Formats: sequence, C-alpha cells, structure tokens
Amino acid sequence: FDEPRCRGTDLKLRTEAVALLTLAPNICKDKLMQAAGRLRKLGRNQKLEIVGGSDVFSKLRDLSNKGNVVSKLRHSFFNSSNFTATNVLSWVMKNTVESNVVGLSNWADQGIFYASTHKKKPSLCITDETLELGDFYGKSFEKVTITDIVDSSLDFHMNRTGGLEELNDDMNAIVGKIRERV
Repeated sequence: FDEPRCRGTDLKLRTEAVALLTLAPNICKDKLMQAAGRLRKLGRNQKLEIVGGSDVFSKLRDLSNKGNVVSKLRHSFFNSSNFTATNVLSWVMKNTVESNVVGLSNWADQGIFYASTHKKKPSLCITDETLELGDFYGKSFEKVTITDIVDSSLDFHMNRTGGLEELNDDMNAIVGKIRERV
C-alpha cells in the first residue's frame, strides 16, 4: 500500500503478514513510522522487510562509515541482510533532523509574520511580491545561525508593522517566547 492509501487507515492484515517497506532517499521518521505502523502486530508474527535502491544504500553506507556501524554495505535492491533496523533508524532520524532544520527559518518567519499582523489593518498582511534576482543571488553565501535568521525576521516584520508595542498581549507573549528559545 502506498502512503496516500494507508495514512490514517486501519488495514486488517493477516497475523502472519510480511510487509515490504521501501526506503526513499530522504525519508523522514513520520513517513517511515506510518508505513511500518500498518502492521499492528509487528514483532508478534508479523514481519517487515526493508528494501531500497542503490542511492539509499549509498547514503546508509556513508553514514555507517562515519560512525563505523556497518562494514561493507553492498549496492543491491534487496539487501536488508547487511544492515540493521538500528542503522536504518539512525539514518532516518538524521534525515528528519536535517529536514526540520531546513524548515526552521520558514516556520519562524511565518509565525512572526502572523504575530505582527494579527488583528491589525488588513493592508499590513500584504507583502511586496516584487523580487529582484539580486535579492536572491546578490550576496555571497555565509553561514548564519537560526538566532540571526529569527532576529532578522523579527526586525523586518516589527519595522514593517509598527513594532512590538503595537502587538496585542497574546502576540507579544508569542514573540517573547520565540526570543527566549532562540
């Protein structure tokens, strides 16, 4: 069963069912657990076979070599005998953390945008959609911390909408919590 047909459903499977779980190159914990969770009696007669393409095995091998967890992982489609569930879970958790880090700046910006425009003039909810290539590519790449990204977003939205003193108490509390945690 693929993801759209099994997420949120309770499939009645035989007690001795064997599922084939295919690993995608950047699979995260939620999708893996949703797939494995279809087997309600996993570990009690139901079994799970984990498979993936050579790209997946290459990433698993790279991670394993860094931690020296598994040696000699071969590139093969059906190759679950050369790695353990722990290796797969470690790799999946690494993917999940990386995915979350990528989304942090968007999450913070959207939250601060909401807090800065909540119950204010509707015109403040409109942002400039004219973007220049220089805005994207005009600066050199540099490492920036999440704290710097959140501070920059906070400054931008507060300057655009009237500052912290213009926020209602609930939104001011949210912005305060964001600042505390970052």
